[in-house]
Amino acid sequence: PWVRQNKVQEMCLVGMKLQLCRIFGADDKVIKQLTLAFEKDEKAIQISPLLYDIKFNLALLWYQLARQSKTKKLSSRYLSKARAIKKYMKKMTKVGCPHYNDTIALLEAEEAWCQQKAHDDAGEVHRLYDVAVAAACGKVHHEAFACEQAALYLESQGDVTSSASYMVKAIAKYREWNAYAKADALEAETQGKHVNVGGVMTGLCLHVPSSPEGNDLHDFSEGM
Repeated sequence: PWVRQNKVQEMCLVGMKLQLCRIFGADDKVIKQLTLAFEKDEKAIQISPLLYDIKFNLALLWYQLARQSKTKKLSSRYLSKARAIKKYMKKMTKVGCPHYNDTIALLEAEEAWCQQKAHDDAGEVHRLYDVAVAAACGKVHHEAFACEQAALYLESQGDVTSSASYMVKAIAKYREWNAYAKADALEAETQGKHVNVGGVMTGLCLHVPSSPEGNDLHDFSEGM
């Protein structure tokens, strides 16, 4: 009951739920309900750092839903929501707000993925994800997000080997952020995926360091 009487605390819960949706996935109905709750009382956190994370996670969710949409109309609707947030973030950055400097690059990469045509060169989108990973350096959870999205993009393009390199770092960064459930889930999903090596399909075995100081964050090998 005390949370319902405190709009800031209420927004904290909404923000945490949105972040969990982004990390573990959720259907569009849940995301819409949380979005409505956020938009209703957004003014309560206009001067709170919480606002920045909520908008960032919302934008990532809208891009995700845009890619998953079965109709062009629905995809366009989600894209417009994501773009509105990206526009706001750029506007705030221009007036001196430092909180979006490490996140806008990832939204640009997500936009490029959504807009990529079948015949387009994947190299440019790949480059944008590299830029996003570099921009997020120093913010562990943002770096984990960027690496995971880069891995998912490359996997969607059929480049499982390069995808594994990003996924290893994503898992390590999630562990560094103490998001062990997410790290374990990603590792379980990735283990056993197959990669073509010299015309032979072999299982992919990831080697993820238990310590963030490990020097082999990008190392992986193909196993039987």
